[in-house]
Amino acid sequence: MKKLLMIMLIGLFGLSVMAQKAEKETKGNVKVPAAVKAAFQKDYPSVKKVSWGPEKSDFEAEFKLNGV
Repeated sequence: MKKLLMIMLIGLFGLSVMAQKAEKETKGNVKVPAAVKAAFQKDYPSVKKVSWGPEKSDFEAEFKLNGV
């Protein structure tokens, strides 16, 4: 009985850890510093629709440039 309870607790803990990681990796829910946005606008002034996401310790921008 103790083994079953221990296995269930470990499984529950593992699921909760995976769920939190997936939540952090969602794109579009990231607060991007103004300096990063300004640098992006300077490099790509024609891009209007940008989706930001985390990329390790940096930020990642997804966008279309000239329809590509």
